[in-house]
Amino acid sequence: PQTIITIFKTIKKFKETGSMNRRQGSDQPTAVCTEENMKYIEEFICSQEEPHLHLAPRKIADQIGISRSSIRRMVKRRSLKQFKRLKTPQMSEGTQKRRMDRAGLLREKFENNPCMIEKTVWQDEKDFTLEIPVNLQNNCVYTKGKKSGIPDKNLFSSTSKVSKKVMVSAAISWHYVTRPFFVNDNGIKVNKENYCMHLKKELFPAIEDLVQRDDWIFAQDGAPSHRSHLVQDFLKSNLKRRFIRADEWPPSSPGV
Repeated sequence: PQTIITIFKTIKKFKETGSMNRRQGSDQPTAVCTEENMKYIEEFICSQEEPHLHLAPRKIADQIGISRSSIRRMVKRRSLKQFKRLKTPQMSEGTQKRRMDRAGLLREKFENNPCMIEKTVWQDEKDFTLEIPVNLQNNCVYTKGKKSGIPDKNLFSSTSKVSKKVMVSAAISWHYVTRPFFVNDNGIKVNKENYCMHLKKELFPAIEDLVQRDDWIFAQDGAPSHRSHLVQDFLKSNLKRRFIRADEWPPSSPGV
């Protein structure tokens, strides 16, 4: 029936207008979407003087009395693009200065010695949770009766306060990459002792088998186990000057 109605409407439109094209509008702006309002809203939504000073469309709608749909329409007409903010650690001014200074020194060191890039072996590790993630939106139960009639074992789902994790470590260089190592496959939290043992018995032998040179440089981020005196002393006694020290790596920086 809907198809027949559409056909009759199409025939009627053709008889009245002699064309199948859409009727031309007046090309007049609506009462709300004026150039003045669009410029006004752009100033609200693009305020970048300080973080979080800009207003979302919903807040603008509450403040100036224009509907949210009209505001979104004007934002689209002004070709404004939306970008998601990235998370970054909160740092004090002193930490920011040390980060910039150390990053500049490392950049200068690598720029003055381009061959260092090929010599450097970068190490990092990552925690992987062993629990299966649960989608809370789909984690529900249905019944024809009341909620009180559902057995407790079906109504509640238990979760662990501390999820079991496994830490995987690996190293990568200009030409080579080691196999992944399970640092704490037995569930023990990684600390300076077992991390140092991991370097001594697993990672360094794997690097020496791959990198056929004696002057390779070891680099790692500023994790607490990496900065410990035990690990730093181990690197000094085994690699001499061929590693980036804890006081050289920029603080609160992403991993390698």
